[in-house]
Amino acid sequence: MDPVVEEAMKQLTSLVYFRRRLLPRQAPAILRRILSPLLVRRGIFQVPRPAPTPKRERSLRDRTSRAGAIHAFKHLKHHGYRFDPADVRAWATANGWTPEDAQQLGEYATGVFGGERYHTEPDPFGQHAIHHWRADAERR
Repeated sequence: MDPVVEEAMKQLTSLVYFRRRLLPRQAPAILRRILSPLLVRRGIFQVPRPAPTPKRERSLRDRTSRAGAIHAFKHLKHHGYRFDPADVRAWATANGWTPEDAQQLGEYATGVFGGERYHTEPDPFGQHAIHHWRADAERR
């Protein structure tokens, strides 16, 4: 597989199978847990409760992940990179993707390469993603 295509698949993998990190919006919960016994109970300090956020599904059934897969293939096709859907599917399976997601990824690769039009969320990688993938591929 082309190194640029592989870098795109790596970034897509991190989007689909993301790991939760401590986000700034989670900080109030941590402060509440630490300061609650002392300050909040005495009314000295109040920490607002953050609104619950829906958890993202870690698969291509998630809207953002689906958009990422489709847009990655669109970027690659637009810039002249060839990718074989069977190679994409094999790479995904070898790199920790579930069999269902690897199959779906191969179907998106086939569809985009064949000119099928998809309606998706906005591009999660941005219009300059190909430049980042090329730079990462050159560093290898």
